[in-house]
Amino acid sequence: MTAYFKKYRNVFFLPGHLSSLYHSFRNLFVMPACTTWQRKMPFNRLMNVVGAESRKAGCMVIGEDLGTVPEGFRDRIWSANMLSYRVLWFEQDQHSFAPPEAYPRQAAVCLSSHDLLPFKGWEQTAPEHDREKLHRALAEAGIGSGNLLADAHEFVGRAPCSIMLVQADDLTSETEPLNVPGTDKERPNWRRRLSATCTELAGRPETGSVLAALRQAGRLA
Repeated sequence: MTAYFKKYRNVFFLPGHLSSLYHSFRNLFVMPACTTWQRKMPFNRLMNVVGAESRKAGCMVIGEDLGTVPEGFRDRIWSANMLSYRVLWFEQDQHSFAPPEAYPRQAAVCLSSHDLLPFKGWEQTAPEHDREKLHRALAEAGIGSGNLLADAHEFVGRAPCSIMLVQADDLTSETEPLNVPGTDKERPNWRRRLSATCTELAGRPETGSVLAALRQAGRLA
């Protein structure tokens, strides 16, 4: 348990894969094969550790509950007052995007994540049907400045979620994801740099348009 205390004591905001408190996977490499097994973790005890450390640090905890999670996992993190993680691209079905008012308050919301294409990359590669679906969702929400990046941020910004996250990748018009899950030597995961420095971010037109969209959504004064 001491290792978990140390891990979360050094994290201020986003511990990430909270499902690792429920189960973890281990690999045993015996050439030429690899064996993987799952280890069940003391979930309730570890959740108490995270809760205690967040109170000490005075910070929120966002549980990355994307994709398939154990039964009851979301109910457990909600009952512990931890935030869910809602990404625009996952809040849709075959026909439409969920409207902003359908998002829960107890969540952090964003357009994309480090495992997905930044907005520019999505815009360049998304099927026509998906682009039309986004345009339709924006029109139904009464959003239409003509700047798709800004409009998508305003759409997400209208959600009642407690926190909204904006990716620097979208402010520098990156097109490749920072990480591709499941890859190792195939690509340079976590090593791609932004095409602009942090100092340059403030003066970029994308930053200005996104900030204006967030003000329009009521996220900024």
